[in-house]
Amino acid sequence: MHKQFKAAKYRRLFSSKPKRKPGPRGPDPEIIKVVIEFKRFNPRCGCRRIANQLSSTFGIDLDKEEVRRILGAHYKPSPNSQGPSWLNLLGHSKDSLWSMGLFQAESINLKTHWILVVMDHLLFWNARDLQNKLNLFQAYYNEHRTHLGINGAFPSEKASGRNPPTVDITDFSWNSHCNGLFKMPNAA
Repeated sequence: MHKQFKAAKYRRLFSSKPKRKPGPRGPDPEIIKVVIEFKRFNPRCGCRRIANQLSSTFGIDLDKEEVRRILGAHYKPSPNSQGPSWLNLLGHSKDSLWSMGLFQAESINLKTHWILVVMDHLLFWNARDLQNKLNLFQAYYNEHRTHLGINGAFPSEKASGRNPPTVDITDFSWNSHCNGLFKMPNAA
């Protein structure tokens, strides 16, 4: 037995066959691409939400640990990505800002600083605007967002008893919800 072990070890060490790492090969490139895109479009979503959303949408077996490994190996946020840029923030909140001012000031070091002052931030203009925003969020929440309490299903599909249609991972598009606050994959 000892001689057989030594012979097998010698063959493995000095064989001309290319060596590969043991273990599973990892996720498909399409899955990696979709996970990275989902995180770029929805930076506030965590690994569990991404795994549930993509599993339900594409009908694939994906867990939060696999998403965590994909993001750790492939997702590199830009250095300034601590949230939306000022341009994105103003674009999303243009309907709810009452007044704002942008001015320039110099410090004692003679450095120029731009200062943005936002005053009286309103969430909605009137009852109709509030109702419209609530309806948009309700549609997103019930029809396009998975829920952990019902095993990653969509509430509207759980209530109707029908299974969600799966989307082809090679042929889909991204749909915006809640005035661009969220982007979810959908059939192309």
